[in-house]
Order: sequence, then structure tokens, then C-alpha cells
Amino acid sequence: GGPTAELTSSNEPLRGGKGQLWEGGIRIPFAMQWKGRIPTGKVYDPPVISLDILPTALAAAGAPLPNGLDGVDLLPYVAGASSARPHDTLFWRYDGNLALRKVDWKLVKQAERGSSVPAEFQLFHLTEDTAEKTNLASMQPAKAAELRKDLERTNAQMAPPLW
Repeated sequence: GGPTAELTSSNEPLRGGKGQLWEGGIRIPFAMQWKGRIPTGKVYDPPVISLDILPTALAAAGAPLPNGLDGVDLLPYVAGASSARPHDTLFWRYDGNLALRKVDWKLVKQAERGSSVPAEFQLFHLTEDTAEKTNLASMQPAKAAELRKDLERTNAQMAPPLW
């Protein structure tokens, strides 16, 4: 995401910016080019994550992929060899802020800049609300609970932060 508004940046229509788990902080363009392997001008819409860069680069170089990598080789997806999504679920966390995206649903707990009010989980359907303006947690409590369970299960698998 772009820097904060104080630094004359705007991520409109996305909410938030650099250092936040709102779409304005984590949704960024990513470009790949490989003549003869990736179709020219292809736009690939399903979300990917920076963890995918290493396995993709290793696969492109013909190197073996180490076991236990969280990312995936994106080449089959962008080249059209696979019609599946590389990820059904993506997860982020830092400083007590958490987010989980499952297909088009996103559950996020993000402290607002400069606020002393504790953050609460919010739920968004990104296909219908990319700007994350309408919190659906109270209207979709079952979906919020499902994603919270997935988030807690994923978070429990992570190593404790080093700081």
C-alpha cells in the first residue's frame, strides 16, 4: 500500500495504507514477465502473497522447492495451466493486528492510527465492498465466527513473534 495521507498518498478507493491490514495496505499490483511462458498482457485477478515470490523464482530457475514453504509457484496459474486459485485463504498478523481472507471474505482486526480504542474484528465481502466500508460482522455472525475460528487456528500454528 501507499504511504499515509500525511505523506500526500492516497489509496482511494481502498481503505488504509502502508503498515495496515486494510486493502489499502496489503493490496498492491504485482507484475511478472517471461516471454514465451506467460501470455503478454495477461491480468490475473485472484490474490497472491509475497510469500509466493520465492517458490515462483525457484521454479522458474528449475531449482527444487524446499519442503515447508508457505508460498506457491505462481507460474501454472499465470500461464493458464491451472484454473484453480493459488490460495483459498491468506493470513496476516503484526502488533496485535490480524486479518484472514478466505476467497472473497475478509475478517480483520486493525487498530486505527492514533486511536486508543481497542480494535474489534470486522467482516467484509471484498467482491461487493473492496473499500471495506460496510462491516458485515453483525449481519453475518455465522460467517464472522467461521472466519474467526479459521484465523485462530492459523494463528496458533505460527511461531511467536520475535519482538
